Amino acid sequence: MVRNVLPIPGSWKSHRLLCWVYWFTHASMVNLIGVKHLCWHPRFLIHDLHKPVMVSLGIPYELVKRIHSQVPHHNPVTDLDFREAACDWQSSGYTKPDGLLDARETLAAYHPEYAARMIPILDKYHF
Repeated sequence: MVRNVLPIPGSWKSHRLLCWVYWFTHASMVNLIGVKHLCWHPRFLIHDLHKPVMVSLGIPYELVKRIHSQVPHHNPVTDLDFREAACDWQSSGYTKPDGLLDARETLAAYHPEYAARMIPILDKYHF
């Protein structure tokens, strides 16, 4: 598996142009993974779009992170939320320099509280 295809320096998060490059790459990977695992939904097209919009508007990145933590795939309720979270977690190995975990590893390491709902989805869509 190819890893870390987008080596962007750490300053991308607060850079008004680079955040769009990163968002496009990350959203593309989320969508490709959704298609590959047959769990894609049109909502994935705007995955995390609010982040580069807020950075472009000059909102400090620490506040953007706090707001972002409230989006549905970070607090999943519906099966769609869990599918998007799975695709998001799976994509990190391709788009984040330190993203070496896949969806199952991310679930175990960071979100074990979602295991009862997430494991059947990971199994169903072959993650």
